[in-house]
Amino acid sequence: MKKIISMGILCASIASGAMAAEISNTGITGIAPVDSGCTVKTDTMGVVAVQFSKSGMTLDLIQFLNADKSIMAMPTDFENAGFSTLQQSQANNFIKLGNFYKVHYQLCGQAGYPTLLDIHSVK
Repeated sequence: MKKIISMGILCASIASGAMAAEISNTGITGIAPVDSGCTVKTDTMGVVAVQFSKSGMTLDLIQFLNADKSIMAMPTDFENAGFSTLQQSQANNFIKLGNFYKVHYQLCGQAGYPTLLDIHSVK
């Protein structure tokens, strides 16, 4: 719970608990929260394919090439990241085919379902 004092009056607001992702020139952070019981990993991977939503507005899935030459398909969850239309466009344009990124993600469940947490460009 956040408390705000304004002109001597104590006001309280309840935080929604939802994270708001942030976009910069070097990365996208706070895409999803870390879930308990999941394995968190960070790897440098190259983008080999992307998939957009039916509307074409949202980058839904990124296929990465791992160091072991296997392909990992990872949902972006950008539609739930709290992006404005401009931020959505910036996020879509940040991911480029053939570029390498430092990818912070988690693997959950017995099948190791991946969730994107943060992604940063590699120079």
